[in-house]
Amino acid sequence: MKHVSILVPDGECSITTIEGTYQILLRVNDWLEEAGRPPLFNVQLVGLHRETRTKGGLFCINPDVVVQEVHRTDLILIPSVHGDKAKILAENAPMLEWIAAQYRGGAAVASMCIGAFVLAGTGLLDGKTCTLHWEFTGEFQRMFPTVRLVEDKIITDENNIYTSGGLFVAEPYPLSGGKICGAGDRCAVL
Repeated sequence: MKHVSILVPDGECSITTIEGTYQILLRVNDWLEEAGRPPLFNVQLVGLHRETRTKGGLFCINPDVVVQEVHRTDLILIPSVHGDKAKILAENAPMLEWIAAQYRGGAAVASMCIGAFVLAGTGLLDGKTCTLHWEFTGEFQRMFPTVRLVEDKIITDENNIYTSGGLFVAEPYPLSGGKICGAGDRCAVL
């Protein structure tokens, strides 16, 4: 079973990305179990704290675990983040370090849409290709000039690092083709 860590960063993040991704992966497990097969994913919400407030305190997300409790994961999914990106990166510095350490330990990392700011904040995208929502390309290039931004792609895939130009575009990519599901095993939803 593959361990999937859906991140819940501090600050303004997309609840839709987090919850939608969580539901999709659990549904894949349900379909497999209905077909008499074992589930593929152990999905956990991973944050810096047991409680994360977003959208000005309107919503509260309670991650399953905090980063210090996850010693190894197979896939990290980074949701979209909103607002002051420099502030978000500063508030999530321990999470950025954890992402980089997990990647060095063999985890795949995928950012969804403008979650690319968080991924770039780890330094893992330096010298690599990246895409994200077109509206944020200027800000991204100013903050991360060493990342090769490609505006004509909706998905990038480089050395087990994935980025996407939209919310759920990148989700299936690292999960297919034997990268996460296992050799020759494709998920029904993909």
